[in-house]
Amino acid sequence: MAIIHLSAAPSARGVDAFGDNSITIRLWIRTAPRQQWIVDRQFRLRLKKAFDREGLSMPFPQRFVWFENPLTQIKPGTR
Repeated sequence: MAIIHLSAAPSARGVDAFGDNSITIRLWIRTAPRQQWIVDRQFRLRLKKAFDREGLSMPFPQRFVWFENPLTQIKPGTR
């Protein structure tokens, strides 16, 4: 795991949104110039590992399609 140096402790700004299968939480992390991408990747990796340890899984959208009329099956040779 890479060593990252933060300018200050991360600051949770609050919940921004509730989605169908997500919660968006705003978090500010101050870091050295041009290090934001490294810090971002490391934060997400550590968050994913923490979720895995706690048994939290990532949701994914699921769709169900309901037909009002049943589909008819065409028998071979009846066309």
